[in-house]
Amino acid sequence: MVGNMGGISVLIYYDGVWDESRTYSDYSIVGLVVPLDCSYVNLIDMIMREIKKDQSHYEVTVKYQILSNGPLISICTDTSLSFYIEIRKNESNMRQFPLCVNVHKLACSDDSMMTIVSEPETLGICETLNREQYAHGGLGNSIMPKLPTIEEMCLEICQNVSYGDESVEETGSNGLHIWDLLM
Repeated sequence: MVGNMGGISVLIYYDGVWDESRTYSDYSIVGLVVPLDCSYVNLIDMIMREIKKDQSHYEVTVKYQILSNGPLISICTDTSLSFYIEIRKNESNMRQFPLCVNVHKLACSDDSMMTIVSEPETLGICETLNREQYAHGGLGNSIMPKLPTIEEMCLEICQNVSYGDESVEETGSNGLHIWDLLM
């Protein structure tokens, strides 16, 4: 949808790769009309709808080049998008400055949480641990610490999952090793 101020035609290259010479190749292509008053959030929403991916499960990066094999310029804010729009609206060649979009599946999404939650083996272990806890006098008199629910463990795992080379925290806020509870 184009705002009151009109829009610019933009080619979107996606599902490609950047090589050593800063060339984006092996991509698919779609075209969009981007409103001149478009926000970064709206741009990402438009792109993800067009390439038919659920943005809640993906991390999106948007880049372009002014010079062939030149440095990559990221669009990651409203300001950087406004700069791109200014450049593009003064360029009549639609093939100049395509947006190169990479989408990466997030390490933890609602689907992965549901997979963990729905595993009968995991649920059985937690039910057994919870019965043990109540057999020893319930929450107040138990010699065992309060055990987290499956939902709490999944949420904690997702909050502590990191990206890239960073490590993953393995203990919960109560000091229990989450993975030990599931083993």
